[in-house]
Amino acid sequence: MQTSSVVKALSDFDLVELREGLSSWPDATKELLDEAIEYVSDIQRRFITLAETVDSEEELPNTLAINYIELKRRWIALNTKINYSMFKTGSCDSLDPLKATAVSQLLAAIEEFLSPDEIGTITDFLAEPVKRAA
Repeated sequence: MQTSSVVKALSDFDLVELREGLSSWPDATKELLDEAIEYVSDIQRRFITLAETVDSEEELPNTLAINYIELKRRWIALNTKINYSMFKTGSCDSLDPLKATAVSQLLAAIEEFLSPDEIGTITDFLAEPVKRAA
């Protein structure tokens, strides 16, 4: 895995297109859209900086996977919060679905650099606490 290809793919992640997609949410105000885009843009910048800092074809896949795990954990936490809020009150914080969707799109861009087996292993790992609690 080459650092330049990871940096290019992450740099090409289109925040304008993402914003357009998020704007279709019923409660999406300009302020909420700005906040959601800034949230995912910050994550995008950190992934790019990480790839540029590691800059090792041997270490980059493992580092990318570890940080993918952290991002997927955020996405799971957001979705859990949304689902419980909807169940308990019939609504949720309007920003949360925007953030969850934005993170989901960034996860998809990062998944290009992970194998289906790696994604499956990570997904199983993150679901394990839930499986034990059930």
